[in-house]
Amino acid sequence: MTNQVVLIGLDGATFKMLDMLMEQGVMPFLKSFVASGARADLRSVIPPLTPPAWTSLMTGRSPGNHSVFDFFRPVSPESKHIQFTTSNDIHCETIWSIASRQGLRATALNFPLMFPPPPINGHVVPGGWMPWRQLRLGCYPRDLYDRLKALPGFNARELAMDPSLEEKALEGCRQDEYADWIELHTRREQHWFEILRFLMTNERSELTAILFDGVDKVQHLCWRFLDPAILGDSPEPWELEIRDLCLKYFRQLDHILEEIVALSGPDANVVFTSDHGFGPTVEIFHVNTWLAEHGYLTWSDAAESQA
Repeated sequence: MTNQVVLIGLDGATFKMLDMLMEQGVMPFLKSFVASGARADLRSVIPPLTPPAWTSLMTGRSPGNHSVFDFFRPVSPESKHIQFTTSNDIHCETIWSIASRQGLRATALNFPLMFPPPPINGHVVPGGWMPWRQLRLGCYPRDLYDRLKALPGFNARELAMDPSLEEKALEGCRQDEYADWIELHTRREQHWFEILRFLMTNERSELTAILFDGVDKVQHLCWRFLDPAILGDSPEPWELEIRDLCLKYFRQLDHILEEIVALSGPDANVVFTSDHGFGPTVEIFHVNTWLAEHGYLTWSDAAESQA
């Protein structure tokens, strides 16, 4: 077998946060790993969103070439209706298919736009907007789901996507819901690691890639608890408790990263990457509200009657 390549994706990761966590001792392995290799700031794509950015990584092409711009796309150029973007909408060859074409095995875990799963020489467990009830249909080869289901602690509902929970990342949640949200994603990363460990131990690939998207989800909902400039000098006790849970998530992720590198072996080429950066939002400008307040926009009666 040739030297293994291991690609570890950290969705929404930014050195603005990682550097702080490394210096605070929350992520000691990542700190030593970065110090022993090379690092650079990310250049994302336009638009800097998860679907086009990860597809650009998978293809080496820009969104204008691979045609993926969002999680959704119009049903047709003339239609007002939208549908999910799928693997069938990627118009360029991917690194998974290139490896397969060269007689190499590839494993891709939790990457978006991997459904329907491409018939590669290896393994696919899709991520992104993959409902947990349909996860079996998204796994390749066809018997992979049943083999994974036999793993101790396997939980399809926590592994894949539950839309009723995911909306909290963008819409927020009640104070008493933060802890459950963070702990869910802490467990979820462990679920994905167990699958990775099983495949790396029993059916090793020359190209192994896994995406941990809890980094994005936790930052979406909890940046205010992680960023000292926003948390302030006098946080409430419950805010400190949520911050501690966030730090627990990143500590466990650091441990998982350490285990993956150890599993990879000393001769493996290990690459960490992300899809876009992150930062706080402190002001929101609602364009239509401003236009209406200043007399530049009015709402039609037809719109009200259809509501």
